[in-house]
Parts: sequence; structure tokens; C-alpha cells
Amino acid sequence: MAAYYIERDLGTTNPSLIGFNVIKSDFAQTGFVIEVGSKDEQGTFDLFRQKLLSNALTADMVNMNMSYTNSGKDKLEINFLMGLPRQTLITPAPPKWTGNYMQSAIPTVKINGVQDPDYSQWALLNSPYATIKNSVLDVNYKGTSIHVDWTGNMPVTLKK
Repeated sequence: MAAYYIERDLGTTNPSLIGFNVIKSDFAQTGFVIEVGSKDEQGTFDLFRQKLLSNALTADMVNMNMSYTNSGKDKLEINFLMGLPRQTLITPAPPKWTGNYMQSAIPTVKINGVQDPDYSQWALLNSPYATIKNSVLDVNYKGTSIHVDWTGNMPVTLKK
């Protein structure tokens, strides 16, 4: 794994980022597994920390795959494609990278042995209150629903 660093207090240069800290790496072979849990789910922080330290994590940098079993015993498996360009964006893309070459950089993901849908089917945002999928935003909160569709030339907004 390559080195990483944390950018803190990002709100000093961008007011929309007040309170945000970002973990960054400038290298192509760095990954992070982040597991969160509530006190009701995990007990004390020390108990949660001990669970995390005992969870199974494997990374095979030769075959470009990893697996992690979380505190709930769910297993995450990620397989990266080998031989991808190390640059995150080159415009125009070299001729040997036909189509959207960055699309190939998205790994295959399995959870408990079941492969996740193709990344193009993932929701950009998926929470109990809001989703963004296929250029459509749906917000549902305290009896209010808002639907914004960006699939046309102009956004269409419906409030229910």
C-alpha cells in the first residue's frame, strides 16, 4: 500500500467544505476500507476497535484483488483489472484505449458471493431520504417529496 495523507480544515479555503477532512493518496495502488457502526450496534468504541482489528482483510497486489469480512460477517470482495492506465484522466485518450477507458478502471465487487450490478447501475446517492440515479433526484423527508429529472435539456421539478 502506498502512503496517504489527510487534508484537514478544508473549509478555510472553501466554505462549502467546513468540517470536512479528506484522506488522499497520490498513488495508484492505495485502498481504504471504512466500516462504521453506532454505539447501539457495536457497544463501546474499544469493543468496536477490537472487532475491526480482528476482521479478516486480505490484499493480493499481484492479482489485484482484496477481501474484507466486516463485523457483521458480511464479506466484501473486490477484483481490479490489471494493466489499466495509471493516469486518472488523459484527454484525448490514446487510440489503444477505445471507448471510455476509465469505465474499465471500476472493479468488480461481490458482497457475500453475489456480484454487485455494473457500476453504471449504481445510485450516485442512496439514503432513506434521498436518491440520485440515472440523472434523477428524489427527496422524501417528513411528508414532503421532491422529484428533479435532469434527463432532458432542462431540469423538470415536481413537488408532491
